[in-house]
Amino acid sequence: MISKLVDYYKSESLKNKRLLVTKLPFLFPVLIIIADVIFFSSTGYVVESAINQWSFLWLNVFLALEAGLIDQHEKHSTQYKVITSSPINLKLYGVSGLLYEMMLSVKVNLIFVLLTLILGGVMGIKVSLINCLISVIGIFLSSLWLIPLYTILARIFNIYLVLIVSFASFFLSPSTQSVFGKLFPYNWPAIFPVYWIKLQVNGLPIKQYTTIHPVYWPIFASILLTIVLTILASTIFSRLEVKNNG
Repeated sequence: MISKLVDYYKSESLKNKRLLVTKLPFLFPVLIIIADVIFFSSTGYVVESAINQWSFLWLNVFLALEAGLIDQHEKHSTQYKVITSSPINLKLYGVSGLLYEMMLSVKVNLIFVLLTLILGGVMGIKVSLINCLISVIGIFLSSLWLIPLYTILARIFNIYLVLIVSFASFFLSPSTQSVFGKLFPYNWPAIFPVYWIKLQVNGLPIKQYTTIHPVYWPIFASILLTIVLTILASTIFSRLEVKNNG
């Protein structure tokens, strides 16, 4: 099973290597950092603000874009007919597609954290670089569940619906001060870095002498939800392809 999954992953990588989505991990964080420098350089919290916005908005948008663009390419080019006509395990192939998107997320987060570390060295930073690294790792892990969710929405609907959901989550998410807000999955990536970057979710600095503690439960909750949604996504993928093939 592992060898098949690796083969399917390689096939997915080869199929998408010339697409715009493979360039996004390099271009997207550069644009975000440039915008952050322009708008937040006067605040003294350039790096912290970049990480804060990455947690609740920009990584979310990136994951929606990658899922939507990959699905759009498949629908416009082959309508998944190449997949359905091949004697393969459709559920496992669906998992390989999610794994490919996860690796794109790894790339974009690596490039983002590299840029923030460089920016911190140039413009200064009020927290340690290690804190920045831990923050981005936690944001990545707390956002994993978005990959299968957006893949499901893209397959059933289209890229436009995925982007609408992505931006709507930013405007409609409940306050993290409430219990419901803390349990709302879209808030998990924003909750994790608060302790490490010393900024509240709303971007305001945490007052001096305020006692806060690190929270790790969003990571574990995200991983659990990712597993559930991955199983659901692979099942939906296989059933849709069997239906379309029929």
